[in-house]
Amino acid sequence: MEEQPQQQRAKAASLPPAMLVLLPMMLVLLVSLGGCDILPSGTVPPAVPPKPLAIRFTVTDLATFKTSPIAESNRPSSTLTAFGLPDKTLKHSSRLPTGVIVRGINRYGQIIGEYTYGSKEAFLWAPFEANGAQGQMIPLNQLFAVPSSITIEPQAINNDGQIAGISTGGMFLWTPTQPNALHGAITFLPWNGEGFISGLNDWGQVVIDASSTNRGALWTPTHPNGTAGNITLIAPVSSDTSMDLGGINSYGQVIGQSYQGSQYSHAFLWTPNTPHGANGTTTVLHGDGGTVAAINDYGQVNGSTINSATFLWTPNHPNGTQGKLTSISSLQGGELDFYDITPAGALVGTSFDDNNHAVVWLPEAPNSPHGKLLALGSIGDDTDSNAVAINASGEVIGFSCSLNHSVSEASCTNQPHLFVWDDAHGMHDLSTLLATTSSFIFDETAVLNDAGQIIVLAHDKQQVGHLLLLTPEPA
Repeated sequence: MEEQPQQQRAKAASLPPAMLVLLPMMLVLLVSLGGCDILPSGTVPPAVPPKPLAIRFTVTDLATFKTSPIAESNRPSSTLTAFGLPDKTLKHSSRLPTGVIVRGINRYGQIIGEYTYGSKEAFLWAPFEANGAQGQMIPLNQLFAVPSSITIEPQAINNDGQIAGISTGGMFLWTPTQPNALHGAITFLPWNGEGFISGLNDWGQVVIDASSTNRGALWTPTHPNGTAGNITLIAPVSSDTSMDLGGINSYGQVIGQSYQGSQYSHAFLWTPNTPHGANGTTTVLHGDGGTVAAINDYGQVNGSTINSATFLWTPNHPNGTQGKLTSISSLQGGELDFYDITPAGALVGTSFDDNNHAVVWLPEAPNSPHGKLLALGSIGDDTDSNAVAINASGEVIGFSCSLNHSVSEASCTNQPHLFVWDDAHGMHDLSTLLATTSSFIFDETAVLNDAGQIIVLAHDKQQVGHLLLLTPEPA
């Protein structure tokens, strides 16, 4: 997985293996207005009481991984990568499958990732129909028609099924002949040197982050989802010496952060002069350090400052370069981290207080800079919870357990419970919403698409790991 900034790695190390969240590069804005009141220690607003939820999920076993031959201490790190943010990862406990990386799932239900067990293989799982529970696993070397000697690492997929990533042949963009088709052409992007893909939008624009260097770039096709295009260089702010580029929205706005030495100096937003344009303007969002997390299609950006203050920046008009900073406080005065943002500006994450609380920040109106912070609760008698992703419909996924906070690296004292939450029905244990009885024991989830499909890591009674796709059944 891509290296994270030092302060993020330190914060991630304080979380338990079963709830360890390596946050995406988060470029941050100054805090000013609004947020929520800080509550006295031990006081948390009540969660939405659960209401009956009629939805049921069909379980598809995408892949099975035998884990017993590898000693626990020698296991490589395994990660799930959150939808739309290639560097947002959720590490799971050591008994789970080794080297499984799910890079994303698009609105159609196509999944990209890779698996390392002796050798490394990248894959696309493609449903036979949109959001279907049945499909096929295709090695990317086969799909791309390139020799097996070329190592492929997919890093982003858009809703049309374009796939961008890095390989031993160079950075690439694979484009299907028609949306979500299984035939297409590969384009090697004109970029020399190290780096990775940090963003891909539905127009087919690709963000290239040359981490720890003084450059980054945006590749823009000459026409929507085209295979020919041009590179635009994006430079660090002011006198900063290096930079990181993050995500991109449908308009072509790019978020990033630039720094001197090991300290972040400026969080910024790059906005094209015209939609999907190759030339643009850089707006400094915050000049005292910090990181950004995500950007939505309206142009709202969320992140946190170097002092762990959490913010939401909202443009004065859609995709504008001037806007308003909203400070958002945690439930009880601890740290507050948001990992995802919806098109309407809802945020999801965790309030790290006396206990960890899954939270969602809901705007008063779509894309409003004002809103309220809600505690989502936990499953059963669990004392801690963490929300990791939210889709355009406001469905939230995450996990809960009871943490032992008396040790330096708190760990779950029980089997974590995966949950799904929405504002109308509250929190429900995901394992109780399956269409048929299952012997799988769910371990973690961090991937969700706008159709409500969820990717889950699980194991069975033989401690064999499984990569599962949960697909909501039609009402």
